[in-house]
Amino acid sequence: MKSYCFVYLVTQRVYYVYTGTARRKCTEKQSWSEPDLFNCTSNTYLQFDGQVKAFESGNMSPYIADFTLSKLKNISYTTTPIYGGDILMVYRFTNVSLNYEISQTGLSMISQQYRDFVQKLLVALSNVTNEKYSGYWQQVGKMTGGATHLMNLFEKFVAKTVQLLPQAQSGTYEAVSDDMGK
Repeated sequence: MKSYCFVYLVTQRVYYVYTGTARRKCTEKQSWSEPDLFNCTSNTYLQFDGQVKAFESGNMSPYIADFTLSKLKNISYTTTPIYGGDILMVYRFTNVSLNYEISQTGLSMISQQYRDFVQKLLVALSNVTNEKYSGYWQQVGKMTGGATHLMNLFEKFVAKTVQLLPQAQSGTYEAVSDDMGK
């Protein structure tokens, strides 16, 4: 009797509460695997794609960045479950925001104009860094610099902020998040 090995990969476009491509594999030994939803984005996060693309192309203003972050922070509390595209959206926003901050000086910095900007950024980021999303973060890391890249940007941002502290208009500030690093 011959034994045959088969593997089926099924790809399904989805458009319900999330948009993207769900993938699922079927093998002779394991039957159907859990669906891979990395390429899916919740519709609540998908609404930020155009704005993040505009920021990435250099069209960033402190007011729009702070306004966008306020909305992003709010949906990070209410959107569940989180998919890979959601994490990638927060990553992209954090990346472009920190790079913008590092390249600016004084009142051109978002964090100098909006005192709670860093706090909101940490909250939005920490809400998608739960340990159960580690698989998604590994995939984000393969596509981008991942969490390590963001930590390096935060380090550069803090160094820049400390350097500008004597001339800062807003004084010192603190930003904490319960979930960072869990």
